[in-house]
Amino acid sequence: MIETRRFWKYNGLGNDFILFDATKEGLCLSEGAARGLCDRRRGIGADGVLVLSPSACADVRLTIFNADGSEAEMCGNGLRCAARFLDEVKGARGRALVFETRAGPRTCRVDREVARCLVTAGMGAPTIQFVRGQIEVGERAVTGTAVSMGNPHLVLFDLPAEDFATLASRIERHAAFPNRTNIECACAIGPNIFEVLVWERGCGFTEACGTGACAVAVAARVEGRAAMDAEVELRLPGGSLFVRVDDESNEVVLRGEAALVFEGSIDVSSATPPSR
Repeated sequence: MIETRRFWKYNGLGNDFILFDATKEGLCLSEGAARGLCDRRRGIGADGVLVLSPSACADVRLTIFNADGSEAEMCGNGLRCAARFLDEVKGARGRALVFETRAGPRTCRVDREVARCLVTAGMGAPTIQFVRGQIEVGERAVTGTAVSMGNPHLVLFDLPAEDFATLASRIERHAAFPNRTNIECACAIGPNIFEVLVWERGCGFTEACGTGACAVAVAARVEGRAAMDAEVELRLPGGSLFVRVDDESNEVVLRGEAALVFEGSIDVSSATPPSR
């Protein structure tokens, strides 16, 4: 049965998402449909799918699908893109927005007073799994700090980019991470400024990652690589994100751009992954 639905394509520094508004009319996406929608040759193409639906405890519920069809607990750039949608399409107009997510409630605000229209998101408090822990990846040992931002991350400092490219997919599925993990490769290039490459769980290499940027900032603080009271700039392939950790509440605050790319309609019932 044909089910044509309107969608919006957003990106946060090149980290791109297909957004469906299911607040008035329900939408049930299968893993295969999410993969088909994200396919860059046969679908719309994206790093993930965002579905907004009614919530009893927040302004709206945000469900996040990775490009491989798996459901993510949290996505910082996806969260900020959803906030931008509610602000410019649904008329929120700069007010604080609370999202219900699998990682808990998250609050966002869109700053319309600046030309680039920045979106700020409260990302909750981090959980540190281990600091400077060592894991074996084949015959190679890597040292990193594991941080949860509602979803899992392993932050590796000063690993050569060519080694990261070789090891990232294997680290994602390492036995130390039963639910798989996102991985960030970071290098300090100035006081509280880091260049970052990201391998996202269920997606692969992406232009940017909001929770990944938060994880790098947290890991840099606990490893003594960034000042405790400073805003940290994370320079990703798609651009810069800015992260500050509140010393009193321990909440991580993420700031950066999010923008509409285009909108359209698609038959979601036909969005199936290609046969292999």
